[in-house]
Amino acid sequence: MFIDHAAVYVEDLERGARFYEQYFDGVRGERYENPRTGFSSYFITFDGGNTRLEVMA
Repeated sequence: MFIDHAAVYVEDLERGARFYEQYFDGVRGERYENPRTGFSSYFITFDGGNTRLEVMA
């Protein structure tokens, strides 16, 4: 089985993304925003891109 990514909701998107960069050596991708719904997220990659976490607000 292969899981592409897991996701977490956070109150503060920028702070949440920084947390995973700082403490887990993640690399933040480009910010995604949907202006119609107000949804925003970042994909944080780990281990050279084999593992991804989507941080959402």
